[in-house]
Amino acid sequence: MKPIYVISFVLLVFQSCSCKHCMDYLTAENNKIPYTHGEVLAFTNDTLGVLYDTVYLDLGSINTEASYGCVVSSEDYYEYCSNWSEIKYSNNFKFGILQTPNINKNKIGYYNSGQFFKIKDDTILYKQKPVKALCFYSNVDTVGSEIWNYTMSKDSTFAYNNFYFITDTVIKLIQYTTVYKDGTRRIWRLKE
Repeated sequence: MKPIYVISFVLLVFQSCSCKHCMDYLTAENNKIPYTHGEVLAFTNDTLGVLYDTVYLDLGSINTEASYGCVVSSEDYYEYCSNWSEIKYSNNFKFGILQTPNINKNKIGYYNSGQFFKIKDDTILYKQKPVKALCFYSNVDTVGSEIWNYTMSKDSTFAYNNFYFITDTVIKLIQYTTVYKDGTRRIWRLKE
């Protein structure tokens, strides 16, 4: 009977040793967000004045306890260590941060849930200095287009486009554009 206990114990120890822990990169990204849930931001335009925008946070977290590869594990390997956070603005724009699962090496990526927004790296002036920024934009922003319907605000005379975010040391929206029905474009910059 003793050999069975010893063998069982040895198997259990070896199985437990194969447990892995999740890497948590999402928390570091969350910590770069300078806003609190419900905070109101001001954006200014040289001729039109100030627009106010409310920020809503939905911050995800990564469970770093031993999880995949364990005896008690019931989920597939590719489902572990992935989660997302989202910054939602009252202008209907959503900036997402995704930590990919282990199968993709837990990389961090940025996204927008609107399928018609494209993303590109760009350089923009911020505090009188050129900075690298992510630009979410739509090539089609004419009246009646999908972006027009998606970003329509209480004021149906304009739509939002060209959202510029910095992400290196802080994650924040620093500029966006409003497009009016007559084709006029206005740039709005974060007031700090």
